[in-house]
Formats: sequence, structure tokens, C-alpha cells
Amino acid sequence: MKRITLAGGVLAILSAACVHSNTMASSAGDLQAHHAMDTSVLPGGAILEGTLDRSMTAANARVGDAFSITLANDTKTKRNATVIPAGAVVYGHVVALDLNNNSGAVATAKLAFDSLVYTGHHHIIDANISKIGYNHVMVRPVDSKTTAGPATATSLTLISFTDPDGQLPAGSPVTLLVTNPIQLEPK
Repeated sequence: MKRITLAGGVLAILSAACVHSNTMASSAGDLQAHHAMDTSVLPGGAILEGTLDRSMTAANARVGDAFSITLANDTKTKRNATVIPAGAVVYGHVVALDLNNNSGAVATAKLAFDSLVYTGHHHIIDANISKIGYNHVMVRPVDSKTTAGPATATSLTLISFTDPDGQLPAGSPVTLLVTNPIQLEPK
């Protein structure tokens, strides 16, 4: 009888240790999750804000022309760790250009985003422009499955230039919507 009680006591102690161990694992999981947050995935739906680096004009634009947007703010995790610093640059290119369209705009251009670059890091990015802080340009996402373009571009943005000069000035505020997750490394 004493053996059964002793065995039962050992079993109870081991059970309590397992419960305590699970609590510790949970805490370690939280620390691991914090570490994962610093090397995390920038989720689809994330917003990046910046400014256009050079003017874009319909009259001078050509398919394949590169453009860039410099991010204005740090992108941080929920725990306030910076994963993408202000000053990071998003690069893209013109996929298609229509100077003679019937939309009432001076011209339309389809844009694709290629990469996100900052100190020591280079990521492929898939994004749309959700807003441009310039009154003479309208933006909307385009389904790339119906549009010819590079195989890497899955999201495209259509820009309609309504300014009589058909331009988007350098320094125009641009809001990007990340459409697919980006795996980030530690900074």
C-alpha cells in the first residue's frame, strides 16, 4: 500500500513539474515569438508611406523605366522593434503606358514594384499604391492576370494622369499597400 502511495506521490510531483514545465515553455514561446517578431514576416496588408524620389511624366515615361519611393517612417513590430528603417527605398518600374486612352486622362501608366532595399537588406516586394497625395493623379489596383507584364509582378497599380502636363511631381506622398508577405531578416 505504501508503494502505491509513494508511486502516486511521485506521479503527482511529475505531473506538477510537467504543468510547471508547460508554463515555462509558454514563457519561452513568448520569448521565441518576440525573437520571431524581430525577424518576422511583414504581412500582406501592411501600409508603407513615403515620397516619390523623382518626377514621373507621361510625356517622358517609357515601358521599363524605373522609379523609387523613399519610406518616411520606421516600420515597427508590435513590440516596437524597428524592422524597416525610415529611408528604406522601394523600387519599381513602368509595365505599360497608354498616352492615347479614352478615359479622359492625359495618360495612364501601369506600375509594378520590385524590391525593398535598406542597409544590408534586399527583399522582393509585391505592393499596390493605395493613395497618392497629389490631386491630379488617380490610382487603382489592376489584376495582373489580365495584363502583360513581368512574371514577378503579381500586383499592378494603374495611375491616371489628369494633370494637363501629365506629371506626378517628385516629393509626392505615396501610400503603399503590401499585397504579399515579405520575410524580413534581423536588422
